Amino acid sequence: MIRSAAVASMLLAATLLSACTTTQPGTGAACDALRPALPTYSRDDTEQSKKEGATFLDVFNATCGKRK
Repeated sequence: MIRSAAVASMLLAATLLSACTTTQPGTGAACDALRPALPTYSRDDTEQSKKEGATFLDVFNATCGKRK
């Protein structure tokens, strides 16, 4: 259940991010709003949380550009 909800959330985020970005990567309102919420990691993370964070970063970076 958690896994399918996480995948659905990432797909929704990707759709919203791609719809809200401008021609210059990383300048859309959705990118600006999500940038502070990008995942960070600690030694307490599970392998699953690391995978989910990495997948979200891949989608975010593809849509909004790499973090500065």
